[in-house]
Amino acid sequence: LVQPSASGYAQGQGPVGPTPYPGESKFITFEMLGLQDEVMIGPFATSFIRFSTPDSWALEPGAKLILELETSVRSSKQFSDDISEYSGALMEVTINDHVVDVIFLRTGVQTVEIVFPEEALYPTREDGRHSIQIFLDATIDCLFDHETAVLLRSVSGFTLPHQDKSPVPNLTFLPSPIYKIDSLLPEKALIVVPDVPTKEELQSAMTIAASFGRMTEGLQEISLVSPSSITELEKANAHLIIVGKQNSLPLLNQVNFPATVTGPNPSQKVEASDGVVQMAVSPWNATRVVLYLGGAEDVAVVKAAQAFSSGVLRVGKHASLSVISNIADAIEISDVPVDRTLASLGYVTQTLSGVGYNAFDYEFIVPLGKEPTGDSFFDLNYSHSAIFDYDASGAVIFLNDEILGSIRFSAETANQVSTLNINIPAYAIRSGRNVLSVQAEFVPIDYCSTLNNDGLWMSVNQDSLLHISLVDVNPIATSLERDLGTFPSPFTDSPTLDKLGFVFPSDDVSSWALGAKIATNLGQGVIGKVLTPSVFFADNIPDDARTNMHLLMVGQASRLPIIIELTDKMPAGFEPGSDIAIEDGIEISYN
Repeated sequence: LVQPSASGYAQGQGPVGPTPYPGESKFITFEMLGLQDEVMIGPFATSFIRFSTPDSWALEPGAKLILELETSVRSSKQFSDDISEYSGALMEVTINDHVVDVIFLRTGVQTVEIVFPEEALYPTREDGRHSIQIFLDATIDCLFDHETAVLLRSVSGFTLPHQDKSPVPNLTFLPSPIYKIDSLLPEKALIVVPDVPTKEELQSAMTIAASFGRMTEGLQEISLVSPSSITELEKANAHLIIVGKQNSLPLLNQVNFPATVTGPNPSQKVEASDGVVQMAVSPWNATRVVLYLGGAEDVAVVKAAQAFSSGVLRVGKHASLSVISNIADAIEISDVPVDRTLASLGYVTQTLSGVGYNAFDYEFIVPLGKEPTGDSFFDLNYSHSAIFDYDASGAVIFLNDEILGSIRFSAETANQVSTLNINIPAYAIRSGRNVLSVQAEFVPIDYCSTLNNDGLWMSVNQDSLLHISLVDVNPIATSLERDLGTFPSPFTDSPTLDKLGFVFPSDDVSSWALGAKIATNLGQGVIGKVLTPSVFFADNIPDDARTNMHLLMVGQASRLPIIIELTDKMPAGFEPGSDIAIEDGIEISYN
């Protein structure tokens, strides 16, 4: 039995080079998804494959799953004159909760082609991923002196015929369509800022980069360009995130947005000081979108970026348009009850059954800007059957991949409702989406019992209680003693990044682009309600920023005048006009 990880891949398996299936175009192999050859041992074994497709794909009938199998048996039973005709085992294939085929396994090498029925083209998981489940049923191993092993080769895979389509612009689905979890075809995103941005426009770009880092856990690669540096190929291949005042971005005039920023609009009133976030299909590629964050004034651009950083945008008549008049009004940090049952989260009592690995996932939200205080715990109300092998069966409870506790099944807890009280450490609780997982392994007393399918079971009661007391986040006190080993501290010690100031040359796109990548990295771990990093140009850093902020300076030393002021404070200083650091007191110097 192979237990899938949180990503849906088998544990201990890593990506290897792709091997396209002969004769098939656009064939996606399992090894392209990070899976290796897998041996499935009878009498029962299960394998899972999970992935998502881009929003720009409209799947069509004719999708195929091709399995490359090699079945080996050791048996005292001969079924025919030629045992290679049938091994005695079956393989059941389920796609998106639809059983699509039952394969009679022959000994030796076997290629099986399965056409997806149309109803199996649509994902049923809450996270939007497709799921393929392959179940080996070698019940014959229980009836005779018989052993079955099946090699599921990683050159197996599938084709997904599709037509390109335009994504539906909808701000409530962000970060989709720009980012999809485990996408077969990750799509590039570019932040576009004016050629000569104000510090407020560049600050907004850093805020948005950090926000995407938080929304996608750093898995969406973000690059930054200017209108004069972007190529026609980049415009056609990427989702564009355009940031700045409309009059400094002529590029916007080519996009059909639902609202204009600089004048009245019949469907949406937009004031000059209002921040605007809107999305439209890209005019350069109908399978991509353009996301615009800005307004008519610098203050409006900052409002749009900060509202976006909350992760929740209010929309009106147009789901592709949000107009922000005031940050305090736009960002609602709703309180949630201290005590929440699984029923209140939308889950009914559920039952796991059958031999092997099984799991339930429960999602709940911790509002941005909140953190746990006091004791948090989970009261898991469960029941289970009495025909387990108690020495080999049990369940483990995880929160966000952190182990919280475990259940040891016993005769004393069988056939009754039991309660397991599990303490939840504060470090396991995240701001935003949290996933509570109950993962169980069911081993029967007798693998060959006819009761194994439905007789091995565990139920999780909908009255199970989650107790988490939350308070507003307080800034973390910082220490003056720092080294590079503490990164990303101290820059992320403030939950909103309000103590972080980026320092850039005023005319260096490459340093802005590097800053955006750093901001994406920093954004992964911060939990403030609204992200508010600052940006300063190297020739104009206010005194209060020098005194009260951590400064992250990006660029060539010769273009950052403040570096000369810091020569005596740095482990390796710079001579005026030089980009070579000089480390004092060492016998050998290195560049």
